[in-house]
Amino acid sequence: MEDYDQTLIKAAFPDFTHGAMHALRTNLMDEVIRYLVDFAEHDGRRDLYQLLSEGKYLRASDMYALATNRLHNAIHLAIEMEAMAELIEAIHEAQTLLDYNAAGRDEVDELMRVEAWAIAGLAESTEINRLHAEFFRVGRMPAAEGLVELDRLAEQVAVIPQPSLVRNQIKLLRVHHSLHKRRSEPRAAMGKNREIISLAESHSHVLADASIRDIYFRSVTFLAVAHADFKEYEQSDAYLDKLKTLAKRWGGGLEENPSLHAFYLYSQIVGKVARKDWKAAYDIAKNTYKDVVQKGQLRHAILRSPLVYFSAMAAFFYRDFGLARKLLLDLKSWLGTTGMGVNRASWVARIGLVYLLSYIEENDEHLGVAIKNTQSWMRTFGPLGEFESTMLEFIKQMSEEAGARPTASSLQSLRAQLESIFEIPHFRRYKDMFPFMAWIDSKLQGKDLRQVDFE
Repeated sequence: MEDYDQTLIKAAFPDFTHGAMHALRTNLMDEVIRYLVDFAEHDGRRDLYQLLSEGKYLRASDMYALATNRLHNAIHLAIEMEAMAELIEAIHEAQTLLDYNAAGRDEVDELMRVEAWAIAGLAESTEINRLHAEFFRVGRMPAAEGLVELDRLAEQVAVIPQPSLVRNQIKLLRVHHSLHKRRSEPRAAMGKNREIISLAESHSHVLADASIRDIYFRSVTFLAVAHADFKEYEQSDAYLDKLKTLAKRWGGGLEENPSLHAFYLYSQIVGKVARKDWKAAYDIAKNTYKDVVQKGQLRHAILRSPLVYFSAMAAFFYRDFGLARKLLLDLKSWLGTTGMGVNRASWVARIGLVYLLSYIEENDEHLGVAIKNTQSWMRTFGPLGEFESTMLEFIKQMSEEAGARPTASSLQSLRAQLESIFEIPHFRRYKDMFPFMAWIDSKLQGKDLRQVDFE
């Protein structure tokens, strides 16, 4: 922002008036002023506005030169930012200035060309915003209906011109991924994520868009975890290595990239649990508590909470129930402050129930108090579902009758109830939260949970 000495200006051009000055003042004062100042430098706007409002101290030619320069910069900035609506308005003001200055035909033609491009861009932007709203809507439809709707949306996306085409194809594939996951079709979801990675890497310019970069990182993470779940450990390790490489490319390494670091640690601990490498998973859990919970690292990372939850599970499997509870308490605190974008019912169930199971594992005398407090906490988030109610009723009954030692008959009854509940599509997701059935089997067989087969 340039500095102007008003005293010197007044001394040089005392009480100057001119017809052109009047026209510039009345036309520019309330409209052009918004575009004269660089969008990123709002601090100087007030001073410039005051100078222009005192236009009698400036010659018309000086005001014209000042306005032209600022407007020229604003137009170029709007082009860089793809701020189409602002660009169109700025061009209209520039054309007004050109009329006052009787500009050459070539300059007017150039402005008209840019204006036509901006108007087309604004129309494209409106269409893209409409498609994004459709993505959001379809992503929340029942999976079977949503997949049919996506075929229709794919045809509309296909006619979007570059450079927006690839970005929207990637966003559409992300919706495909979500619907296939909801239908418990992991292989289909894996295929969509491979398509996302292929598109992003073959059109690397789209990774300059933070939202596309996030989808790309999520796809790599999903494949690292999914291959581990299918015991395809070589492929899982390859995607873990890819996350390391991406961290170096986008800022020097994992430590300098909190989000990527969380993606990596999450993929790593899920892979260790899938391999049943309990010691390695437990080591990650201890570091997660020390670095993420106590030191506050990865505070705003997208996968912080899933990382903390899997760390709690790893500590549970390794029978460090005190550490498991500390990690779960951190999640309780997080859930009380997080927005509504998360599936609260899912988190309430996994946090509350695993927390209580840790007391059962230790035959802890404080189980009764823990049940009362946990049930009260869970109900603050809404009515309990059939799955949570069934588990809580079993835990309460066991505590009252057997002193935290479940009987064979109560375990067999619970198993039968859960098998029936898990037949309902809505409740199948709960099987992925924690191996509840394997936990029951471990009690029936008198074995450590780590000795029981489970997926």
